[in-house]
Amino acid sequence: MDKEFSRAEIDALFEESLRLYSDMKYDESAEAMFTVFEWRIRNLGVDDQATLESMHAAAYISNILGNHSEALDLYERLYELRKNKLGENHRDSLMTLHNIAFTYEKLGEYVKARDIFIDVLKVREELFGYEDRDTVATAECLIQVYSDMRDGNAEIALREKLYDIRRNSDGKIRFEPIEDLYDITAACNKYMFRLKARKYALECFLLHIKELGLTNKRTIKTLDMLSLAYIRLDEYKKSCALDRVRYKIFSEIYGEKDEKTLRVLEDQGYAYIEYKDYEKAKKNYAYLSETIRGFEEPDLSLLASVEYYLARAYLGLGDTAKAKETMEKSWRIMCEYYGEDYADTLSIKEELDNITEDKI
Repeated sequence: MDKEFSRAEIDALFEESLRLYSDMKYDESAEAMFTVFEWRIRNLGVDDQATLESMHAAAYISNILGNHSEALDLYERLYELRKNKLGENHRDSLMTLHNIAFTYEKLGEYVKARDIFIDVLKVREELFGYEDRDTVATAECLIQVYSDMRDGNAEIALREKLYDIRRNSDGKIRFEPIEDLYDITAACNKYMFRLKARKYALECFLLHIKELGLTNKRTIKTLDMLSLAYIRLDEYKKSCALDRVRYKIFSEIYGEKDEKTLRVLEDQGYAYIEYKDYEKAKKNYAYLSETIRGFEEPDLSLLASVEYYLARAYLGLGDTAKAKETMEKSWRIMCEYYGEDYADTLSIKEELDNITEDKI
């Protein structure tokens, strides 16, 4: 069947495969590329540059199609060929080794992927530095593997290193501080690095305000991350101050009675309870209860939560009668919405049964 193709026809089929790939016709692209690869390996030899080029393309498309074991086999063969022909530190050899690590990551073999990425990054750092985009690409892939492994220390350390390098590169490396700071903050929150989360979240929030404005959706997300950082450090007064800002923003965007706006008040009420300002918590939750009950179709899950925390506020104030009355409202709503045997329903019933005149 190979004899039906001339060299010119095979070269044209190679270009057609690339075009099909660009059009996201991956199955057709793969079929054409493997035809090219098989023809070239038999007619040009395994170490011909054109053969290696088509081997790389076939492996790449296999990964796109989710055929990771097939891609890994091709990449490993390609690496041995390139290493022997060009040397292990040649750009093409390093690119292939990078792709082997990437494929291991896709296969869920994170330790192998991590170790190879570390080796490739070390060589690329020494030979090319971080002004080279391939070095940055390997660092970013290694960050993803650390994230897959939930290795917070390694992930955040590399994120910080890459951020500092980009910031100090005088424009020689792509630097998007808004995106980079956001990613570092999210990682710090994910791994409960409380002090770093607060530091980066504050920096990120202020930068978002400056660049995007206070009402931008991304700015609001950074505000939420900063609020979470404050809560995890028990800095509830600062969190409440941010909630007042959030409430003002949401009121302007969605209106005072929109569910998104009301949930800001719910969050603020929870913070009040945590630092034992029960009077303010009661005010928040009482307003929420009245407002939600006034809706034609109230959100029962939200209402149950509001009544529960309103009961907690009454308990904090020592008003056990009102606490029991309100906790019972929450329990009844939970029974209606989730059922009596739902775990949270049972938990609220237990708390309700434990409310007595002498037990606060």
